[in-house]
Parts: sequence; C-alpha cells; structure tokens
Amino acid sequence: MKRVITSLSLLLLLLCGAQAQSITQYEYWTDDDYASRTTVSSSGGDISLSINTASLAAGVHFLNFRACRDDGVWGNFYRYLYYIPTLKNPVTGSVNVEYWLDDNRSGAKTASVSGSSLSLTIDISSLTPGVHYLNCIPINAQGEYGSPVREMFYIPDSQSYADAQLASYEYWIDDNYAERVTSNSSSTEQEFTIDVSQLSGGVHYFNYWPSDNKGRRGNITRQMFYLARTVDTSTSDKIDYEYWIDSDTDNKVTGSGAPGVLVFNVNVATLSMGSHTFNFRAMNLLEQWGPTFTETFVLSTEPIEIITITAQDASMVYGDNVPQLTYNVTGGTMVGEPSLSTTATNTSSVGTYPITVSRGTVTNANVNFVNGKLTVTKAPLKASVGSYTRTQGEANPVFEILYEGWKNNDTESVLIKKPTATTTAVENSAPGSYVIVVSGGEAQNYTFSYENGVLIVTEATDVRALIASGKSFDIYTTAGIKVRSQATDFNGLQKGVYVVNGKKVVVQ
Repeated sequence: MKRVITSLSLLLLLLCGAQAQSITQYEYWTDDDYASRTTVSSSGGDISLSINTASLAAGVHFLNFRACRDDGVWGNFYRYLYYIPTLKNPVTGSVNVEYWLDDNRSGAKTASVSGSSLSLTIDISSLTPGVHYLNCIPINAQGEYGSPVREMFYIPDSQSYADAQLASYEYWIDDNYAERVTSNSSSTEQEFTIDVSQLSGGVHYFNYWPSDNKGRRGNITRQMFYLARTVDTSTSDKIDYEYWIDSDTDNKVTGSGAPGVLVFNVNVATLSMGSHTFNFRAMNLLEQWGPTFTETFVLSTEPIEIITITAQDASMVYGDNVPQLTYNVTGGTMVGEPSLSTTATNTSSVGTYPITVSRGTVTNANVNFVNGKLTVTKAPLKASVGSYTRTQGEANPVFEILYEGWKNNDTESVLIKKPTATTTAVENSAPGSYVIVVSGGEAQNYTFSYENGVLIVTEATDVRALIASGKSFDIYTTAGIKVRSQATDFNGLQKGVYVVNGKKVVVQ
C-alpha cells in the first residue's frame, strides 16, 4: 500500500522565508532509516512524497523531511508522526487473549474477554527486581491473531536504595557501543566529549547509559541529532555577525570573531536624545542567521547612576559555621538590600566556593553584580603520644596516637595517611629516657601538629650490687636454660639478656 502526500506549503514557507527562495532538491525517509532515504530534484515549488507503507508494522511511525535551497544550503529536518492501524479483519464473536511475561512465549497463558472486562493472573513472585514486560495478543473466534501489545513495568528491589547516587555512565554515538566512553561521576553536572569530525552528514544518535553506586543500570537514553556538514575545525571557533541601530539596516556593521569576545563600535554622536535599540544577530555553522537580539538603551543629557555591588571574599576553617557574608557598594547610593548566598556549608571540604550576589530588594535601575568566593581552609589537628615505661631487655610497647581537633564527627578513617610514632630505643638499649617522635600524617581537611612522647627504660636489675654481694647465683637464658651455676660474675658470657633470681639481666 502506498500513500502520496502533497502540498507541504507550510514547510516550504518555513524553509524559504520571506525572500521566497525556491528549492533545488529535497529528501525524506521513514522512521530512523536515513540510509534508505529518497532524494528528489525539484525546479519548482511542488513537493510530492511517495511513502511505501506495505512493509511497515501497524503502529506509530515517523516521516522525516528536509530540503535544499537554490543557494545550496540545506534546511533543518522536520519530523511528522503518523499511525498505521492493524490490517487484520475486525474481531467478531468471542475473544481470547494470550499473554506472557518478558520473552517467555512458551509459558503463555490464555484468558477470555467478558464484555469489556479482561482479567489476567500474573505471578511475579519469581521475577528478579528490575524492568519486565507484559505481552498480550488478542485471538478472535476465527483463530486470527490481532496486533500484539507490549507494556513495560518495574519491580523494585526489596533493598532500600533511598541513598543511591549516580556513580558512572557510558555514552556512544549511533550503534558503536564498542567505542563507548566510560566516565565516573557522582555529580549531576556531567561532561561529554563528542568527536563529530569523522561522522558523515545526516542523522545520528547519542546514547547515554547511567549506573548508580549500588551497581544498578539505568535506562538507556537515545537522542537523535542531525549533522548538516562536517565542521571546519580551522574556523569552528569563529562566528559571523552583524549589528545595527534602531531600524537603520542600510548601515549594518558586519564582523567575525570568537564567541564571547565580540567588540562593537557604536557611533551615537548622530543619534537624538531618547530611547534607541541595538540589534544583533549571528550566523551558525549551517550558514543560517539566528534570531535577532535587541537591547534598548537611552541617550540622555542627565548622567545615569550605575552602582556596583561586590560580594566580599571570605574564608572559613573546615568544620566551622559559614561566616556572615558581606558586600560593598560603589558608584552611588543603593536602595534596598542585596541577597548573598554560597554553596558552602560547615561540612564542605577544603576548596573554593562561589559567593553569589543578586538583586534581593534593591530597587536601583542600573546595577552591576560582582560575585565573590569563599575559601575553606584546613582545620588544625593535633596528634600526640604520651609517656611509657619498660624494663631494659623488654620489647617496646605499642604507642597509641591521640588526636585533638576532629570536626564533623570525623575519625582516623578520613585521613589520607595516618601519622606514626617511632623511637630510637631498642630491646637492649641502656636505661634512660628516649623521645617518641610523632610524624607523617596527611589529610584533605586538616593540618597536623605533633606532640612527642617519652619512653623511660629502667634497669633490669642492679648487676653491680649483685656482684658486690659476693653471693653465688645461677644464670639462665630467657628460655629457662641454665648456662652457669654458682657464678660470682658475668665474665665470658656473650652479650644478651639473661635471668638471675627471676629477674632479667642485660650483659653489654
């Protein structure tokens, strides 16, 4: 079956505009099948579209159309929706419905339609959380199948995902999933780098697939876009523009420049006092003029008072309350009070945050607003270790580091690198005092200060008094093995730790 659509006068009007240019060719295609588009040359104003719907399934379809002016410029493409009803015979007599879940056609069930009511029994107890589909197809008394209907429904996970956040996303062009780009992000502001330099002119698709921090995939979003021609990278950062005053289009000023740094030279010497308009428009990469931007200005012999409200820069220590935001005013007298706000809070990490100033209740007509910044600095964090005592010959105890200055209920878990406590004393070090040095901590939101401790090593036993007593004694190793009986001194023994009368003795 074919349908012929003629008389696209409205589309021609949109394409050609008031200058009434004619078109030299046009092309059209069905749905997203741009590869099978039909291209027609035309020397007149009539457009005839021949659309073959014989191979199309019943349901919604799209007709796409674009045309080329006689100066070689292609216009935007237009997309029209139309519907093809089912070609099946009308249903008469009793009607049954065959239905199944997802792609399990082999497990289909049948239900009868009673009047206009249909009751389906669906068991979802064995379905996994996520997206599923209910498929229905009617069957008339003659056994003919009607058009199938497929409805999507979602079964949530029993686990709560109230705190789920965006963790990563993928995106790719057209069906080239193999060359997808994967990015990690927990922010709603995401960046997409899309290279269209290798794409052919015509219809393309941008695909986006997000994942949350619970490991769940979201739905794929597919957005169609049209590439009129390959962008010339040598001039893609330039735009052509023109501007004029009031309705004086005969004296337009034209130029070319980079967006955002355009310079306008407006001669107002010949203009009368009163209200005037400044008109500006720019040409896009398709060589089409955009809408005209118009700004009204007033020439007056009276000076115009312009005030500037500037948000003052501020700083705060991590974990403290946001300070009172202030501003100053220059250029005149302000009437009313501006509004000041910042995105920083007492839990914001170290960094710089904007201070935004807006009109608030200010009633002055001519006001410039200058935003400021709030700098969050590191909070002081003291790491210390106390005093410890041990006997000569024993191993050093485990030194515990104590902290003072935590903010926002932080703990050691927020540290990039935990500080360490070390001393020069070893197991057989002579009796005395040794410094326990604390150092080496790193943190995003804290600046460390350190307080050292002390380790006191006491003598294991009074060796000199033991020898001077003249009494003999047995000498054992720390493992309990006797190495000398009825000794009166330690001469000839190797250096090390021994046990005499149940006490440790260190032989140097």
